[in-house]
Amino acid sequence: MRALLLLLALLLLPLSARAADVPLTVADVMTTLDRHPLFNAAMKDKAIAEAEVLTATGGFDPVWRTRAVFMPLGYYDHKRLDTLLVQPTAIGGATLFAGYRIGVGNFPIYDGKLETLGFGEARAGINVPLWRDSSIDARRAALWSAKLAPRIADASLSAQKLDLARSAALRYWNWVEAGRALAVARELLKLAEDRDAQLAARVLKGDLAEIERQDNQRAVLARRAAVIAIERGFLNASYELSLFYRDEKGAMQTPDETRVPSSLPEPSTLVVTNVNDAVRDAIAKRPEIVRLVAMREQLSLEAELADNQTKPALDFQTVVSKDFGPGPGYLRPTEVEFAIVIDIPLLARTANGKLAAANAKSEKLAAQQKLVEDRITADVKDALAAEKAARERIALARAELALAKKLADAERDAFALGSSTMLIVNLREQAVAEAAVREVVALADHQRAVAVYRASTGVLS
Repeated sequence: MRALLLLLALLLLPLSARAADVPLTVADVMTTLDRHPLFNAAMKDKAIAEAEVLTATGGFDPVWRTRAVFMPLGYYDHKRLDTLLVQPTAIGGATLFAGYRIGVGNFPIYDGKLETLGFGEARAGINVPLWRDSSIDARRAALWSAKLAPRIADASLSAQKLDLARSAALRYWNWVEAGRALAVARELLKLAEDRDAQLAARVLKGDLAEIERQDNQRAVLARRAAVIAIERGFLNASYELSLFYRDEKGAMQTPDETRVPSSLPEPSTLVVTNVNDAVRDAIAKRPEIVRLVAMREQLSLEAELADNQTKPALDFQTVVSKDFGPGPGYLRPTEVEFAIVIDIPLLARTANGKLAAANAKSEKLAAQQKLVEDRITADVKDALAAEKAARERIALARAELALAKKLADAERDAFALGSSTMLIVNLREQAVAEAAVREVVALADHQRAVAVYRASTGVLS
């Protein structure tokens, strides 16, 4: 019965409580990055970009215009109605239109075209730009530019997640380093605390001078102070990590000390045969470059549109119209009308100003792109150098730690035989702790270098 109750209690125990002692891995942190506020904000940019495409597509929506006129007073009393449906197209900037009008009553001779047969007049036509607006116009430029916006938003989203992954990995290894350093400090404190009882017994028997125990007590106090300071550092690292480690609702999670891994991973050498090839691959993969290239394409469209506006407009128009119903015979024939419309900008200062601004903006983005490429080059090379240096430091720290432990053991044996002092023992133990911390830092530095290299080459950790 007690076993059944125990099993039931375990089943009812919250998953978070059961997982409290499970070491937190860097992969656990990475899986929560999609819940980060900055990532959610970047997702909204993607929604905005998709809305911009819809907005630009609306430039090709049909337009319906209607005008009704009623003149009850005056010599030429009449009524007329004119309705027109206009459909812009993306085919050479052509615009289709169709309409209906009816005019009844008395019209002056100079307004004779307002008169229609009894059932009105139907008409249809097309306007085709032959020079300005033939290859590009404001509607098509807006649509083409808007279609680049999702690519820019996707690149921004990828860049944001890459930056989050890099920052999260660095915070995670800072946290692990602080946790392992705290474990070393507590182990060093425990050595002095456990030894104090032994020293007290020896002093009581007259086998040891009181000053030796006092020196150990001094070491206990100093090591307790060190533990408190390192605990503060660990707490700060935990809070920093909680900015990236989120629960299902996106709230921060602060991992406690029980979730610190018992050791750091063994270093593995990054396989990089050629640094220049690695830099080229990184530049090709980085979303910041993709974003800048797409933005320059938008500016290219802006410059092309501005250049287009400096040219004369030469439009060809044709309209076919037909009246229906009772009325004068001269209104019955089908009419076909052809027209050429010319519009010449004499100064085109607005268009020239926009063209100059677009070119300047493009040159600015080119300079920014060069800086980003240089930054990527420096990051990749620096990460590789940091990874190599960390591996060398790990080997040296481990050799130092082995010697420090050997010397500390020998010093404790010498103290037991009365040929050493507590001061020297404490110094030897302090050297062991410092060497252990240097090993932890070197291991953490290696992981940080790998994380920076992966982010620099466009790879999520």
